[in-house]
Amino acid sequence: MWASELPFEIIAQIADFLLKNDKYECSLTCKRWRALFQQSILKNIKVDTMIELEEICNLIKNPTSNSPPYDLIVQGLRFTGPCKIDLQQSDIFQILPNLKHLFLESLHINQEDIGLASYYRPLKFLVSIKLQIKVVKLPMATDILVEYLENIPHLQKLDVTAYSSVSPLRFSSNSFNTLHRTLPHLAYIKACLILTDIHKKYVQEIPKTVPALSVTTLDLSIVDWDHPWLYYFTYKYPYLRTLMWRTSCAATGWIVKNYEERNVALLHSIATVFPHLETVDFYTEDCTEWSHAIFWDLLCRSNVPIKTIKYETKYSDCEASFLKTIIQRFLQSFSKTIETFSIVGNMRFKFKNIARPEFSYCPQLVDLEIKFSGVSIALDNLLDNCIALRQFKYVDGRLYIDSKTYGEPMQHGLQTLDTDGVVANAAVFDYLSFRCRSLEYMDLTQAQICGSLSDDTRSLHINMIYTRLKVLNVFRARFYSSDERMNKNTIINLVLLSQLTDTGLSSEKRQLRNMGPNVKHLAWLHLYCKLDYPSDYAPKIRNLSEQEVVTITNYYQKRLFKESVTVQEAERSINGQTFAEDWKADLYRGYAELRCGFIADCRVPLS
Repeated sequence: MWASELPFEIIAQIADFLLKNDKYECSLTCKRWRALFQQSILKNIKVDTMIELEEICNLIKNPTSNSPPYDLIVQGLRFTGPCKIDLQQSDIFQILPNLKHLFLESLHINQEDIGLASYYRPLKFLVSIKLQIKVVKLPMATDILVEYLENIPHLQKLDVTAYSSVSPLRFSSNSFNTLHRTLPHLAYIKACLILTDIHKKYVQEIPKTVPALSVTTLDLSIVDWDHPWLYYFTYKYPYLRTLMWRTSCAATGWIVKNYEERNVALLHSIATVFPHLETVDFYTEDCTEWSHAIFWDLLCRSNVPIKTIKYETKYSDCEASFLKTIIQRFLQSFSKTIETFSIVGNMRFKFKNIARPEFSYCPQLVDLEIKFSGVSIALDNLLDNCIALRQFKYVDGRLYIDSKTYGEPMQHGLQTLDTDGVVANAAVFDYLSFRCRSLEYMDLTQAQICGSLSDDTRSLHINMIYTRLKVLNVFRARFYSSDERMNKNTIINLVLLSQLTDTGLSSEKRQLRNMGPNVKHLAWLHLYCKLDYPSDYAPKIRNLSEQEVVTITNYYQKRLFKESVTVQEAERSINGQTFAEDWKADLYRGYAELRCGFIADCRVPLS
């Protein structure tokens, strides 16, 4: 079937995912597509000023013979210029009966707006609204907003942010109750708020709160809050499936609350906590017990069927031991249901860190991401306990094999290993290749791979002959001849990438036939120093020429490194690289060979 013969239903869905310029190009590609893509362009319109809005209204009211049917096509309106509450009175909302989505980028709320919204015509057709509010200091701003939203009775999706992060809206529990009383269809709430304190005498009334049964997603960026809000939300949103909880610093400093035993007892008293919750996205700027109350005293102790957790902390003094606890506690608490887990810390890995999390048995975990957490990961422990893991992303840490592991390891279905700045021994990759034979994508960006040189070949051998890679990325990977001292004196600057030529025979069959592997050299690389600007000591990488490869091959095949010849040392950078013309000074240091079964696409950014 030709593209021009595709059904209109499929073309219409494709059009929804294209940028405006791409839609325009498609409208010129095929006559049969022209009307459809033109309609897609007009489906969502952007207006910058009130004058432009009036012009569109006049165009719709007085169409020409060539005018498209705006009134039937337009479903989304984005107004970028400053506007006020009285925009609701514009004719645009009366002449666009199919308008469903409204985005006001600069909504100004002022003193004179108090009470006006109740006199405006209701916007019965809108189902989603996004507001960026610019508030002149006004204590009634929240009440005006709620009053405005009451005129959109069928609203399903609400997104409210302050025009300036310095002055977010202040919401009380009464604000939420009023909002849901008038908007019974609301399912999605996103807002940046200050949550005002709930008075002690009202806390005991929270279990009597009328629940908002339609709400399934709550996305809050909170500048200030107190513990009864967790108590309130569990009763208000019993059918919540997605919770995004971001706490940040107020302008005056950190969020600091007295988190006492009575506060803990209050949260522990809840019989059922978000029984349908599946996704949690959590961000915090401190690591106190208070900031994690939502986990420690609410979610982790309940049988919440969470499938996805994204955790991020920006606390600058956070220690690796704390993040180790986070990893262990989360995976233990949600071990039966967790499918995707991401933890992003704010610390660099240090060798003196001994934080090594033990993984609980998580049979459903498919996608794992650990970034800037300062912890070391035992690959065998991870694979043993996360049997369904298919994607593992690990940034800035140490990957190792636990020597306490015994027995023959089971084969594992890991498909993607994405690392950045990870330290590992060469034996880790031998183990990885033997056990994870479905591995297809491997990223070794800025990896530091170490191990002992062979006395016979003067090579650091990274053996991955069981691995058939679709993509291999070795951007700025570095290799060292010592496990204990990875520095300018032990760095290996010559790298060989190779693969087996006879991929039809398994390693076991080769051994039975007493055959050695037939190897194809894909590339000989040299890490060198080039001062593109003062203090530019980052290692560069280049392909060695054919003549240079001949020299290298002769040197190692004839074992010239065993001859007692004085090595002429060259000038080196702080990272241990020579200039390109002095590459022979790196011969005696040996070479690193990364050998795979097959590499379809090897990505080595050359300098």
